[in-house]
Amino acid sequence: MDVLNGKLIVAINSSVRLFEWTAEKELRLECSHFNYITALFIKVKGDQVLVGDLMRSMTILNYKAVESTFEEVAKDYRGMWMSAVEFIDAETALGAEAGHNLFTCEIDRGADNADEKRRLAEAGMFYLGEMVNVFQRGSLVSSHVDNPLPIEKPILYGTVDGTIGLIVQLPEKYFRSVWISLLKGRCDDKPVAR
Repeated sequence: MDVLNGKLIVAINSSVRLFEWTAEKELRLECSHFNYITALFIKVKGDQVLVGDLMRSMTILNYKAVESTFEEVAKDYRGMWMSAVEFIDAETALGAEAGHNLFTCEIDRGADNADEKRRLAEAGMFYLGEMVNVFQRGSLVSSHVDNPLPIEKPILYGTVDGTIGLIVQLPEKYFRSVWISLLKGRCDDKPVAR
């Protein structure tokens, strides 16, 4: 359940449904999107909706307010048993699945044909070893100006075992310098600072 343009969007069984409040203070169904085994998770970013399905991984929808419809932008066609989803940006999604993996998928805008552009392609995968059941944007501490780590778009996660973790994006320049330092440290047979 989430809010999309002041309206209530929910995952109900095999569908995603958008409701609006009427003048009589009742919920009225505006539009629906089907074709899920069981839609479990909903995340909203602007007019886009990320749907996590029980067995069919993730789908990105675009809400067209004028037509009161959802358009399927892209979909991950792999069979993944999802346990949590989150937007990283408008074209990249983060997912957690029952095999204790975290993975990212992105829309391939450089694809040659229309079918490939509608596919969420895996961009990365990480074995965490615990089952993530929630993603939430934010951090555990307020931002400090003197923070030496240039982190962007922090996403907290929680697991069924009680672990709380943080996923961040590092600017490419900073990542490259850290990566080169790590490689040099290992190539010189010197232990990397802990």
